[in-house]
Amino acid sequence: MKEILGTWLLFLVPLLILISILWVIMYFTQNFEGVASIGLLILGFGTIVWLGHEIVENKFTILIFIVVFSILGIIFDGAGNFIYNKPIQMLCPAETVLSREVIVSEDYEGNTAYRHVFSCYSMTQGQSVKQLPLYQTGGIRLVQYLTIGFVLLGFYWLIIRLFRAKK
Repeated sequence: MKEILGTWLLFLVPLLILISILWVIMYFTQNFEGVASIGLLILGFGTIVWLGHEIVENKFTILIFIVVFSILGIIFDGAGNFIYNKPIQMLCPAETVLSREVIVSEDYEGNTAYRHVFSCYSMTQGQSVKQLPLYQTGGIRLVQYLTIGFVLLGFYWLIIRLFRAKK
């Protein structure tokens, strides 16, 4: 009996720790601007450093890295940060500021969904003037992460060239 209990604890304790860590990551990435942006930059650069030679080796693996990195950016970085949200701000009319709201919804099965709604808020009128559609904000986010992926690969390529030149 002790062996079975020990085996279950050996399985359940790490599982509960992993679920708790994922929940904390989800909470912070959905509710605070910049957390997911920094995390994805670290993840992207770490992946390139760790698997750099395999990624840069051929065009197909470069494409796979860029696509996966961009999709992760769209999924996890809905909030963006003050730098990433500047292009979205340009969609707002003059004399308005960009406002982001997190809408949390639960379905009858208990699943929680987070949705980021960007709108243009007029300080003079004190209300939202224009709500930006998801395809515009998502499209901008896609282009941003495509660009960031290529820039990360460019930095890696530049670093490798500089180290080879020194040898």
